[in-house]
Amino acid sequence: MCKVVHLGLVSSKYKMEEKERNVHLFSFSFGLPSHRFSWIPSILLVLFLSSLVQCDNLQAPRFVTHLSAGSIVGEGRTKILQCQALGYPAPLYRWLKDGVELTDFSSEHYYRIVTTRREDQGLYQCIAKNLVRGLI
Repeated sequence: MCKVVHLGLVSSKYKMEEKERNVHLFSFSFGLPSHRFSWIPSILLVLFLSSLVQCDNLQAPRFVTHLSAGSIVGEGRTKILQCQALGYPAPLYRWLKDGVELTDFSSEHYYRIVTTRREDQGLYQCIAKNLVRGLI
């Protein structure tokens, strides 16, 4: 992911696309009647790329906490399952029980069972994913 660091222009967003031997720079500015468009030869872009754009390093998620191998919880108690992963961009999590999705992807790295019942026993899985890849 890249963002403009400094360009000396009053614009809100930039998008760069490389096509053939040119890099196209699109400038989207609020309050103007139309979007601006310009192109820069690839060879010139190398000269000022470091002051124009800052790119973040994408990182696939990696778990830093895992689900425990097993636990016993009395009926009627609260059980919180946790798994946590690091990555960039920040991972999203989905919870499954016996292969069936319990949640959509969200930023919550825990799953809470408020009042446990016998039906809650099973195999729980946590999936962490970001733009780079997913983990189970």
